[in-house]
Amino acid sequence: MTTWAAWAAAALSLGGYIPYLHGVLFGRTSPSVMAWMIWSAEYAVLFAALVWQDPGPALWLPGAQLAGTFITFICALVMHRDPGLDWRRAGPPLAFCFAALVAWANFRSPVVVVLIILAVEGYGMRITIARAWRWPQTETSWAWVMWAWAGVAGLFAAGWSAPWGAYIYPVYFTVMGSAVVIAFSTGSRRLAGPLLTGTRRAHRTRPGHPA
Repeated sequence: MTTWAAWAAAALSLGGYIPYLHGVLFGRTSPSVMAWMIWSAEYAVLFAALVWQDPGPALWLPGAQLAGTFITFICALVMHRDPGLDWRRAGPPLAFCFAALVAWANFRSPVVVVLIILAVEGYGMRITIARAWRWPQTETSWAWVMWAWAGVAGLFAAGWSAPWGAYIYPVYFTVMGSAVVIAFSTGSRRLAGPLLTGTRRAHRTRPGHPA
């Protein structure tokens, strides 16, 4: 059961990057270069911490995400028209990644590292959630739907006997993926409202048929 769930988590995780990268390469998705750079750095640290924890098949989800985030960061940096990196804003989360490594070296506690790194990921997620709400056309909603379900599969992949720290990441991953989907949906409805209102006005002002 855990092996099949791990396969599903990795497949959903990597599968979510197919429409996302397609959108990036063809200009339909506008990712934040800074957010994906932050995620690439923190996933490298998170993956190393989880390897130390030895969660078994549950490692496949963060491993797939590490590969996907790094590829997306490179594509966003090279292919897209994002203004680029604001090192004043990128500095604090990258410093937290370094702090997580220092904490790991001193306390030898992968759970502490996971919590610090997820706080860093939350910083990047805040940017993406805000973008999905303000400019839903810049995000690929199906990718985030697949990533949310990948987190659910990651929970099953951890099984019942894994260290409790192994459950933190898939729960967080599910919640954050769902938050982007919700932001995308509400943002789309918000933008559609004025269009629908304008359409109704157009219909009302259209000359009527003679009685």
